[in-house]
Amino acid sequence: EGLQAYGTLCALLANGCLRLYSSVSVPSKRSSSDEDTSKNVTLSKKLRKSLAFDGFFLCVVLSVLSGAYTTVVFTLLPLYSKMALGRGYDQQFLKFWAATAQIRETGFTAFLFSLVSFEVAFVLSLYLRTRGRRKRMLVTIATIICVLSFWEWTTVMKLASQYLFTLRAEAEY
Repeated sequence: EGLQAYGTLCALLANGCLRLYSSVSVPSKRSSSDEDTSKNVTLSKKLRKSLAFDGFFLCVVLSVLSGAYTTVVFTLLPLYSKMALGRGYDQQFLKFWAATAQIRETGFTAFLFSLVSFEVAFVLSLYLRTRGRRKRMLVTIATIICVLSFWEWTTVMKLASQYLFTLRAEAEY
């Protein structure tokens, strides 16, 4: 039952990422006739913006693709599991569940990757879309919130591993 939540969340993340991508404009290449208007913009500023957009684009692509993988994996696994259990194939289900352990682990890793990529893409979109003092403040606050969120997620995962999954593995032996 709980596996479907990963798939649903990643589908929502992928949608959010695609919407985020459509809200950020691609930096245009300036022609040599624009040289006079670009004198006020330093090379390092252009480079930072270009790198930020490239990082943003990469994070969006990674979030959408890893989210799609997670969505499909965590939709198929419960579907086939419920089918097997509904037909009374308990032993076949246990074999299937054991055989797909690595796929579930990869799916969970892709889920985390999608989540972190989305957060980084969001921070980079703030950097690309805002100007002035507001930009620095928003990007700093968003970055702090992202780091704190990731720290909390890893704490929850460590506690789950310590109290839930270790005991289950010990009970199976």
